[in-house]
Amino acid sequence: MPASPAAIIVGAKNVMSEIEIILAARHIKLGVGFEVDRLLPSKRRTLGPFVLLDHGGPDEHAPGESFAILPHPHIGISTLTYVFAGEVVHRDSLGNTTPIRPGEVNLMTAGRGIVHSERASPGFVASGGSLHVLQLWVGLTAAYEEVEPWFQHLDRDELPLITQPGAVARLIGGSAYGLKSPLRTLTPQFYVDCDSTPARRSRFLWITRSAGRTS
Repeated sequence: MPASPAAIIVGAKNVMSEIEIILAARHIKLGVGFEVDRLLPSKRRTLGPFVLLDHGGPDEHAPGESFAILPHPHIGISTLTYVFAGEVVHRDSLGNTTPIRPGEVNLMTAGRGIVHSERASPGFVASGGSLHVLQLWVGLTAAYEEVEPWFQHLDRDELPLITQPGAVARLIGGSAYGLKSPLRTLTPQFYVDCDSTPARRSRFLWITRSAGRTS
């Protein structure tokens, strides 16, 4: 297994396919006081519609320690942010100021263009604690590249709960197991936060936390 965080991409034809490629993440610094493991872009510039995947944390922040990604533009993509631990405040040029907490999701569809920032909330700076975040950028097709930008936030209880033998999951985006997330995605996909026994089938699996060992 690689020493750095990695995702395993398996063949698409059947679950017994050979591993197609292993993508190792690069550790980089973003903004002020924020670091991530970046999986995409990597050896393969993109993976289907997915153009960037950043995994931040879990990192411990002492009381008084802040972090910030200063205002920057997006165009032609949707940015999906999911928080496992901590609290991040999203601000954008549409006038939204929205904190995102564990189990909640933000979707910012840039379309023809938007500017946003991400910062520690005042409460998180005061108390400190663990920060654990996953952010995915999804490319928009030509039909949607110039749409008006919009922003959507969903609380934990708004995300459908999937229960299957050996697994419990929250459906963050798309459709799976007969359920549909209310997240307004323009690119076909499904995105779940799954607490499970070892997965038996996967097209794209990114392990953010594990209680066991992998051989």
